[in-house]
Amino acid sequence: MKIVAIRIILIVLGVFLWMSPAPVTSKSLDQILHQVNQLRAKHSLNPLRLELRLTEFSQEHAEAMAEHRFFDTRARDGSDFENNILKTGYSFQKVALQVAAGFPSVAHVVTHWEADDQAPNHILNQDVQEIGIGYAAIANDPRGHNHYWAITLAKPTHRFPGNWRTAVLKKVNAFRERYKLRPLTANDDLNEAAQAHSNDMAAKDYFAHIAPDGSSVAERAERAGYPWRYILENIAAGQTTPEEVVGGWIGSDSHREAMLERDIKEAGIGYHFYPQDGGHARHFHYWVLVMGRQ
Repeated sequence: MKIVAIRIILIVLGVFLWMSPAPVTSKSLDQILHQVNQLRAKHSLNPLRLELRLTEFSQEHAEAMAEHRFFDTRARDGSDFENNILKTGYSFQKVALQVAAGFPSVAHVVTHWEADDQAPNHILNQDVQEIGIGYAAIANDPRGHNHYWAITLAKPTHRFPGNWRTAVLKKVNAFRERYKLRPLTANDDLNEAAQAHSNDMAAKDYFAHIAPDGSSVAERAERAGYPWRYILENIAAGQTTPEEVVGGWIGSDSHREAMLERDIKEAGIGYHFYPQDGGHARHFHYWVLVMGRQ
């Protein structure tokens, strides 16, 4: 499952008021959140939670736009908002930054976002769960914007909290049982090989059976001390739970066939959660299943 971050730039003009540079207050945050959640309720969507790191990021972005007279989802130095959010320590499955300029009040900007049909409105995305809100006002903006808004919306992701190794093996064996195949037993050497590969994919920003050093699952199993006669490997990235991982493998012809191989007897599972995954494809979760027979 690939992670997609959506960029949207809304260039808007509204009623301009003269104000001194001013950030949003905690009272204003509550008002904005209330307005946003009222809008979502109209569309039968879950309310959003205010998230501190997203709010700090949004506020800094709004203030930077006001101070330096630019209007963009990118930072002043041209860097993408996705990477800048990762630097705050916030991990996400989905994230979007929505900006606006020129609207003098919460009601004005939320109404605009609801009515604008020229671009996607991420406030109404059914998947997002958390929000960060930023606002800054400045007088004498040469373009007449004066009011700058930045709202970050995200679906967070976290390390799987349970015993993932046991859970994955249990689900693989339940699938094999449907086809009258014997269950696989856990093997420490295969666990080591699988964990090494999941760690390596996360650290080196790739997703493949062949590692950058050219090694395959067979060589990784040998390094871990497993004298294999038959060896197979399934990999996955982006899934957050063992249910999603095994379900994805079942839905893939080649992965399903590997799990239903009659000649394998043992299995090892690896999982790596990389909370600051800033790679080309931000998966955050890396899973490996190695199956074999000695």
